[in-house]
Amino acid sequence: MLALNLAFIVLWFSLFAVADSSLIASSTLSVMIKVFELIYGRIVRFLTDLENHKHEDSYYDSYLWKQFLFQTVNRYAPFFYLAINQKYSAQGCPKDGCLSYLRSQLVITLALLSLFQLVEVIYGAQFVRFQIWYEDYKERKATAAKQQERGGILSAYETEELPRSWPEVQNKWVAYGMDRQVDQMVQPVLSLGYVLIFGGVAPIIIPVCLLKFVLVLRANAWMLVHCLKRPVPQSQIGIGKWGHMIQELMSAGKLMNALLLVIYGLDFSESVVTTRVTGFILFYLGATILWEIADKLVPTTSALTEVMAARRKHVIRVINEKCAGCVKVPEVEESPRIGREISSSWKSVLTTMKPGAARRKSII
Repeated sequence: MLALNLAFIVLWFSLFAVADSSLIASSTLSVMIKVFELIYGRIVRFLTDLENHKHEDSYYDSYLWKQFLFQTVNRYAPFFYLAINQKYSAQGCPKDGCLSYLRSQLVITLALLSLFQLVEVIYGAQFVRFQIWYEDYKERKATAAKQQERGGILSAYETEELPRSWPEVQNKWVAYGMDRQVDQMVQPVLSLGYVLIFGGVAPIIIPVCLLKFVLVLRANAWMLVHCLKRPVPQSQIGIGKWGHMIQELMSAGKLMNALLLVIYGLDFSESVVTTRVTGFILFYLGATILWEIADKLVPTTSALTEVMAARRKHVIRVINEKCAGCVKVPEVEESPRIGREISSSWKSVLTTMKPGAARRKSII
């Protein structure tokens, strides 16, 4: 699937490398990205199920990394190929320059992808309403056929249209499973990747990305209320994996900026390959060193947060130890004394706990 995607990217570049209309090229690329995204969305679920994971965490990680890696290539590879190869291709740069063409492609493509996502939200809402309407239509049609068969004689119960209950309506909605949660989170992360990787060459995509963030957050909230089944409460895995992915996107941003500097920078316009490779390595290492210095000056974690988390774990551990040593499970017997025994057991727990521990328990 990845090889087929790359083949289509090369085909798109050969057709629209020096196209006069950026809108046609961007529209074609946006449709191609969306089609591959929908096709791979069906394939990745099947591939992850074949792995037969034992735990939900491993299934989640496998599905997440498969989706992220493919969507990264699907979204960014055309622009990487355009930025690196266009200047040295047979077609060469357009009359406005390679960077100008790359900038226009980024802006239009990101805007079209945001529009496609809005269309998906509208389609999902209307599809749910269509399902409910079509079911009502089939019931009315069946009632009319039965009435015609009986000569127009039906009971009031058979002709009455009963209103749908809330659980029945929600049963027609789309399930909000783990795969949909990952897909909804991938979209803003990939949009952020455009800023981290191509923000230096096309700063205009930063407000476009901000608008997409607003659109995605509001659209997801509206879908959860009106179109998606209520998910079962459970402990979430957290954003740890997403943090690693953003770190990878930031590294790709350093790589892209270094490549653009040595390819299109005026200081490297007449340089040989050795000089450009040296400049690329020095720029990448310098950006990495500055990154580490910034992390040291402004830590990414808070010591106060770690202390509060340690205190919470300590309070929970003390409460568990107190309760484990004081609770006595009564013997199961049919006797009115059982209720009094259970009450006395819990009373002993409360009396043996220190007041400070009780206060900490109430805070928790």
